[in-house]
Amino acid sequence: RIVGRWQRDLDKLDMGLKITLPDQKFRRHQGVYADHNFSPEGELITEEEFNSHRDEWLPTDADREHVSSCMVQVHEVGKIANWISPPNRGVNDNPFEFEYVKLS
Repeated sequence: RIVGRWQRDLDKLDMGLKITLPDQKFRRHQGVYADHNFSPEGELITEEEFNSHRDEWLPTDADREHVSSCMVQVHEVGKIANWISPPNRGVNDNPFEFEYVKLS
């Protein structure tokens, strides 16, 4: 459902991008598909085929490093990290900037 909403937003922006979820057989580590290799479309493939496309289909170390570099901690009162969506309101309808804990 959420992917469909994202796709509609991309279509409205005329981005020319198509996003989909991989088939449920892709990258399974348990169950009936665990001992087999499948493409994101769900096609049975060899281990060699899977390994040749691994960096296209799965996050690389560089991808993980980039995501980590985006996730910078913020400790200032009333501020929030740019990778977290701010809440609409605070706890008990207090403003987001409310000082819940007073440090002396």
